[in-house]
Amino acid sequence: MFFRPNPNDELIISGVTYRVAEHPSAPGIPHGQEGRAGIVYHLHPTSSGKKAVGENLALKVFKPRFRLPYLVSQAERIATYADLPGLQVCRRTVLSPSRHVELLRQHPDLTYAVLMPWIEGPTWLEVVLEKKPYSREQSLALARALTETLVRMEEQGIAHCDLSGPNVMLPVLAGREGLELVDVEGIYAPGLPQPEALSSGSAGYAHKAIRDGAWNPKADRFAGAVLLAEMLGWCDEQVCQAAWSESYFEPGETQKNGKRYQTLLTSLRRHWDDGIANLFERAWRSDTLADCPTFGEWLVALPVSSEQRVESREQKVVSNAELSVERGKGVESGELLVERGKEVSDELPTAQVETVREVRAFMQAARRMEEQNNLDDALMLYRQARELATTDPALRSLAHEIALTLQDLEVRRRGKESLVPVMPVSPAPPVVPVPTLPVTIENRSSHKGKGWVWALVIVGLIVAGLIGLGIQQQQAEEHAMATAQAYEMQSTATAQVRENYVASIVNSTQLVFGPESGDLTHAADDSNVEVYYASVSEKDFIADAKFYNPYPTTTGSWDYGFLFRYQGGNDQYRLVIFSDTSWKLKNTVPDSGDEWHSDIIAEGTITNLNVEGNGYNTVKLICKGSKGYLYVNESFIAELDLSARTNSGGVVIATGITNGDEINGYSTKYQDFKVWEIP
Repeated sequence: MFFRPNPNDELIISGVTYRVAEHPSAPGIPHGQEGRAGIVYHLHPTSSGKKAVGENLALKVFKPRFRLPYLVSQAERIATYADLPGLQVCRRTVLSPSRHVELLRQHPDLTYAVLMPWIEGPTWLEVVLEKKPYSREQSLALARALTETLVRMEEQGIAHCDLSGPNVMLPVLAGREGLELVDVEGIYAPGLPQPEALSSGSAGYAHKAIRDGAWNPKADRFAGAVLLAEMLGWCDEQVCQAAWSESYFEPGETQKNGKRYQTLLTSLRRHWDDGIANLFERAWRSDTLADCPTFGEWLVALPVSSEQRVESREQKVVSNAELSVERGKGVESGELLVERGKEVSDELPTAQVETVREVRAFMQAARRMEEQNNLDDALMLYRQARELATTDPALRSLAHEIALTLQDLEVRRRGKESLVPVMPVSPAPPVVPVPTLPVTIENRSSHKGKGWVWALVIVGLIVAGLIGLGIQQQQAEEHAMATAQAYEMQSTATAQVRENYVASIVNSTQLVFGPESGDLTHAADDSNVEVYYASVSEKDFIADAKFYNPYPTTTGSWDYGFLFRYQGGNDQYRLVIFSDTSWKLKNTVPDSGDEWHSDIIAEGTITNLNVEGNGYNTVKLICKGSKGYLYVNESFIAELDLSARTNSGGVVIATGITNGDEINGYSTKYQDFKVWEIP
């Protein structure tokens, strides 16, 4: 019969008498917590001995299949980690037949049970079930405590291997200090024997790549990222209410682009910054645990104070907004750059805070250089980041990761210098014979093309009249018409080449997001563009969506379109379609301080745009390197010059991009929003 004590029952363990505690909220019931592997009982010592009287201890009684002899040697080996923050329970005694035979004869079910410190406070699971939001200070304090624990473990080469809500206890919420990890029986550490059965992760926290279990130093990276994202998001009422049950994510939606993921990602961007959200996004979209960010990266990205946040001094600032059908807070229609508050916490020395900021800045700049394939500058910036990180012992783990990155980049650069790339040869497009004319066709909309045709006609007529060499009026008109026809022939040939090229791009794509449908609710008074993020970062892609006009043009003006190659703040391309049938491509670029500017790259008119109150338009944007192509309602509108911004970035649909293009009480519906990646 399984061990079932009553309150105040006594046990003598190693000469010390312990009494089973009564549950504080349930008289007559022993104070215990049941988990997957067994039940943990709260014990009070009642006699003097090796343990001080009054010290609270826990007795973990395993279910039969978890009573394993190797727990004895494991306890001896992991005791050295008990002094690390968050690992008190590594200080333990295992009740073994060789040392506690008398006790085990009385209670055979206590064989290989574990005696360890009792941790007071709720688990993270209990917090999630309660669905009560915390302050930003509380959320940050919890996230920092967990990050610091995991960084120290990472530096020692150890991993919990089953991080989840029930295994994270929060003494800080019970008037004590810190955070503690429990259920460490599956812990990985150098020199430990591998457990007989490996955990494949807990529901809501398990990576897709560890269905057969993970037991290595990287085993915590994904589950830790999810826990950190949950804690940082718990200052948001919407995140709390969206939580599934015992974990924020429902088991079947882990690493899928569902509504809960979008809600949490948006919250991280809104309440913290893009750096935090990007770390979570990397983990969520990772193929392996090695692809997930290290906890050293998390520690550097976390603000040192809850006051260190993204703030806007004026209207319309991008801060990634609602990813669900709710409206988002975000891209600034008034075209203003995000200002980030950087107040220094009194809890850390100013010099240490400045070191963290500088390391972060160098790493971000290095990554941008790396994305642009500028490996020399990336190496220089990574070296500066590593030198700074090595000056602070708290950043040793990060310095090590930077060193590994430097090694990889050096290999890539040597390969780039020594190898002559062999470019694949593509079949040349069919050549259409056309008259030779001094005409260069670039980013031209249809109305500009017609203007050029008539300009050629007029020039032809003027030339014919001035020459005056017996050419009759009819001949001049015929010459002008031939000139116009020649231009049209060249335009047709160019269009055919373009469509052949676009078709070759489309045939090579892979769908990476969508289809998604929803509404962008107008909020004319909040000075924010309403946005929906595809949760991808792409340089070369196809984005397609059907936009429904929010109201007739007699009611008011409206706009919608895509923000792409988005880097945060007001740092992105904006392709905007207006209710007056015009369109613009703008490049918004940060300057210094809180200044920025916007350059109009191209603009034109869409002759086939449906502007009826109940109408809709399908907009397709194709981006490949320095060129782009705009289609509306399956008709080609313009070729776009994208050479000013060739980096990867977010892909976003938006409405209300310009001041005055929103009306309270209305919404812009979108349907079948999809993104394809172009290899």
